Amino acid sequence: MQDGAPSHTAIKSRRLIMEHFPGRAVGKHFPSPGHLMAYSPDLTPADIWLWPKVKSIIFSPSREPFTSIAALKRAITFAFNKI
Repeated sequence: MQDGAPSHTAIKSRRLIMEHFPGRAVGKHFPSPGHLMAYSPDLTPADIWLWPKVKSIIFSPSREPFTSIAALKRAITFAFNKI
């Protein structure tokens, strides 16, 4: 499973995939690998780790909605400085 297709989310399917591809399956029901797959031109470190982390800081539930582009830019700068 490399495409995250919802048709592969049944427990039996996930067990079979993990049995044949341990640590290499990518999808919302599989743990995220700490590294890139060797031949994955569509994924970069920013896709796997950086952007999800930045978005979780910027759009945390406790944060007020942004009222301007300047406020969003300050939040993005804050998130990068925090990381």
